[in-house]
Amino acid sequence: GCQVSMARPRARGQVEVWTASAARADGFGQSLNSSSDGFGVGTGRGSNGVQSAVQQASMGLPDGLTPQVAVIVISAKLGDSFERMLRDLKKYFALQRWNDVQVIGGSASDIFLEEEGDVKLMLLNVSETRFTTFAVDSSASLNLDMRQEGIRETILGTEHSHFKDPIFMLFRTPEFANAESVISMLDFAFPNSAKFGVHSGNIPLRRQAVFHNEEVMQDGICGIVMEGKIAIDLIVSQGARSVGTVLLV
Repeated sequence: GCQVSMARPRARGQVEVWTASAARADGFGQSLNSSSDGFGVGTGRGSNGVQSAVQQASMGLPDGLTPQVAVIVISAKLGDSFERMLRDLKKYFALQRWNDVQVIGGSASDIFLEEEGDVKLMLLNVSETRFTTFAVDSSASLNLDMRQEGIRETILGTEHSHFKDPIFMLFRTPEFANAESVISMLDFAFPNSAKFGVHSGNIPLRRQAVFHNEEVMQDGICGIVMEGKIAIDLIVSQGARSVGTVLLV
């Protein structure tokens, strides 16, 4: 397993990628591989781009498979529309008769999503995998002296504390002061688990948030926990682009 800690971005607006990246659509696909390759990726533009993203992502799912998890990244410039866009997402799921799809995700800088749209969505079929989603905000009571079982129950809930060595995909807001504590607690409670995720840097005058179902949190961390017929390939997909004229020396 890989153990990662969250460090602050080196520059404003920079997207930090830890270990395995959820930064780009191809990064999503290479990072997570279920036994049936059950995922689809879509993009959209503007605050109404959720519909396009759902349509594209649904086309990528193998015939007969429905998603249980949706991972969504939305441009920070659409901060005023986060809540409505998440409601729209649930509405389009209902039209597809996809019941109880769990949603996690977060906001990102414009550079992060440039040329690919303002919305990026990945739909995952994890029907052969045990999973749950969770969210922790600044109001959570965190005790670094807890036993392993106590940490599992506090973060994942009593009914999901049975996970042994799951995979964690995490999203966090830049200003969540307890992020390092949460990661340290997860490392202690699940020492053999792989943990990866992203968070975007501080973007002036832009709203930063993470998403858990229809909840928008500006101060917290959320994620999905998966165990069973699923594996990850650790990659880095940094999304770098050229600046200025190419010079040959």
